[in-house]
Amino acid sequence: MLKIKIFIFLFLSLLTKNSFAAFYTLDYPPFSCTHEQATKGISIHFVREVLKLVDIKEEIIIGNWSVGLEKAKKNEIDGIFPTIKTTERNDFLIFPKETLFTENIVAIGKNTPELNLIDDISKLAGKKICSGKGFSLGNKIDTLVKEKKIIREDETDVKFCLSSVLSNKVDYFLADKLIAEFALIHFENKENNLAIAEKILDSTPNYLAFTKKSKYIKKIPEIELNIKKLKQENFIKQLMTKEFKDCF
Repeated sequence: MLKIKIFIFLFLSLLTKNSFAAFYTLDYPPFSCTHEQATKGISIHFVREVLKLVDIKEEIIIGNWSVGLEKAKKNEIDGIFPTIKTTERNDFLIFPKETLFTENIVAIGKNTPELNLIDDISKLAGKKICSGKGFSLGNKIDTLVKEKKIIREDETDVKFCLSSVLSNKVDYFLADKLIAEFALIHFENKENNLAIAEKILDSTPNYLAFTKKSKYIKKIPEIELNIKKLKQENFIKQLMTKEFKDCF
């Protein structure tokens, strides 16, 4: 009798585990982070709320972005976020019509008058930039990197990019404006040697994308409606202050 109970317990545990949808994101405060042994952040809470509204039980994995994209290509996960739409990613991901939010790319550099001269992507020609490993900066900037008009160095931690700017290893750190603000708040920059350029260089939509063999693809129309609903309710803005604290 005891063996039967143990078997039933193990079977139900396995069944429960398999019923969770696996979504991948990167460690990118304040959008996503591991804090107090839990996954938190603005985009994580947003995605959790969306999935909850469509009755999808989720497991969110935080890791290296390049690894996440490989897992998506092999259909080892159900989805990945926040990701931008590219020609390459269209081959292995399905993008809902509704975006999660818009990524606004800015330059972070030394706090000098020259910083605000970086008011257009063309001004980055010949410059060395740093950004998160495997993270797209939008089609326009990514194209300039591929054409070697911009030299790009990748780091796994944004703090390393800020250090690279201070040590003149790179000219600028490029990131979403919210990421930049978060990084400067928590980086040891007491003398205010670093600043964010005033001009947004490019704006790119970000998505909660699904892998092509995910069993949750049929839920995409319902997900689109709920993403739109939460944005209309200013759900992300309500999270801002709380999630800045979540990831620190």
